[in-house]
Amino acid sequence: MVKVMHLTSTIIYPKELCMNVEESHGIWFEFFQSDEAFFHCILAMAQAFTDLLQGGEGESIKVMRYLADTYRCINQKLKLEGTPDDATVAVVMSMTMHNNILRAPGGAKVHLNALQRMVELRGGLAAFSARLLVHKICRTDIEFSLQSGSLPRFYRDEFPHAIIRSSPQWPDTSYEAFITTTNAQIYNIEIQSVFRDLLSVSRFINMMGTTAQKLEPFMFQEILISVGYRLMHIFPLDRVTSLGATENACQLAFLAMVSTMLIKKSHSRLPYPFLAGLFHDAITRLDDNPMVDDNFLFWLLFMGAISVFEIKDEDWLRLKLRKSISKMELGSWQDVKNILGNYPWIIFFHDDPGLEVWEALIGS
Repeated sequence: MVKVMHLTSTIIYPKELCMNVEESHGIWFEFFQSDEAFFHCILAMAQAFTDLLQGGEGESIKVMRYLADTYRCINQKLKLEGTPDDATVAVVMSMTMHNNILRAPGGAKVHLNALQRMVELRGGLAAFSARLLVHKICRTDIEFSLQSGSLPRFYRDEFPHAIIRSSPQWPDTSYEAFITTTNAQIYNIEIQSVFRDLLSVSRFINMMGTTAQKLEPFMFQEILISVGYRLMHIFPLDRVTSLGATENACQLAFLAMVSTMLIKKSHSRLPYPFLAGLFHDAITRLDDNPMVDDNFLFWLLFMGAISVFEIKDEDWLRLKLRKSISKMELGSWQDVKNILGNYPWIIFFHDDPGLEVWEALIGS
């Protein structure tokens, strides 16, 4: 139990960026000790994690037994109580998350449907007092939408504008974002707004190495949740977009960026084939536009290469990156970083995989 909680904490709240969040785990320990369904659910997830480390695939017999006990307890509890309490909601949220990690969209959708109904019965997200639980619900919802392309079930936008705008860099960054998006032919106000916010977040976090600051952990979650919902509610991935070609590519690049921040960089990245297909098509459409800004296209390609694309397996991606590198006469990783730094790019999450992409390009 402790190991699972610690792993979850390091993935969701990177200790290099966030203040200690251990005290917030009290809610999970309380559920673990007092709620039988949550007890069996955590055992199932811990067993699944152990199986994964040992090279197992799918759900083992032990996991399935724990899940069966979880379902039994939930059904009994709902028959007695009717309205689900926080522990029951946490169980269904965890089951959805479990299926997301297993890349089992059918199971995830079933649990997400149940989760949506439970949240509605409680009166919506605003009725929950435990912010940690709300964040987990939202992350699970966003993760499923990134995988499936479906419209998110919930919405939350508590972007910490006051904190980010307190940075002395904010006025300059805001103006720079306007100039950069205009040069890239991004005129949609919503995409421009997300660009400005993510560029400001990038500068804010990148400066923490010299200021010795750390983010309040819930603030970090609000950034991811706000950006994910804003991008997918206004422009759903499974519908024909009203955005222009460059704006659509930028939207998908931001969602790819969010995917790199949902899981801590030291852990294996998860595949997002639906998002990757959309992003590939969006970049391909830009080939027909000779007016596309070279720097913007280069950032799109690099962001894709460190997130939803596989540089080792995708010839088209290597070809386009090498073409951009040659055209812009980039001879070193520092030259590359000078370009990428003009766009949303967080050193903690993106430098190491970015350097790997660069080395793969120059070494092959």
